[in-house]
Amino acid sequence: MPIVIEESSVTRTPVVRRRQIGEEMRGLLIRKEQRDRLKKDDRTKEMVPVIKSNGKPAQELVLHLLILPGSTMPVGLGDEEGMPDAGTVARLILKGGAFGQFIDADNTLKPRQVGDVVGVTSTWAQVYNADGDSVGGKITDNDEITAARIKGRNVGIYGDLTIARATPDLAQWVEKCEAAYWSWKNGTAPVLEDGDMFSD
Repeated sequence: MPIVIEESSVTRTPVVRRRQIGEEMRGLLIRKEQRDRLKKDDRTKEMVPVIKSNGKPAQELVLHLLILPGSTMPVGLGDEEGMPDAGTVARLILKGGAFGQFIDADNTLKPRQVGDVVGVTSTWAQVYNADGDSVGGKITDNDEITAARIKGRNVGIYGDLTIARATPDLAQWVEKCEAAYWSWKNGTAPVLEDGDMFSD
């Protein structure tokens, strides 16, 4: 009887994506990791580190979260995107100012605990040209965001980030979050591909 060789499959965790003004997301922190930011090299098409002006690689922070009920930010992988169900595990990728916001919030609430509540809002946007330079001022209207995207412009959406301890009413969600943490810690959680990267 033939023996089928099972090929290992990798389940990738969707990424939280900011799409418009007025969105909110709350999730319980499972774990966090800091890594080099990567970009696709135009010539080789390979992923390479983003280098800062001081010659060092730019960093980003990846928060692995258990999404709470009521969150209105979509999550996705590649071209697939949708609203997450409560309990979905997703990644929130923080770069630049958002990374700094996390550090500031983190400094006010230590030690960090599995189950801490991370909140993110979308309150304003910025349009960028092809070179990555900002164009115009802050945008607070979704119609302007849509118009910029129709013109092929890149739009970054920003807002506030908070961290707080979970309240007693979230106890059942904290239990799920802790189970997800131990699943990862014990090596039974899905492992991301090396260098896995998605735009937020």
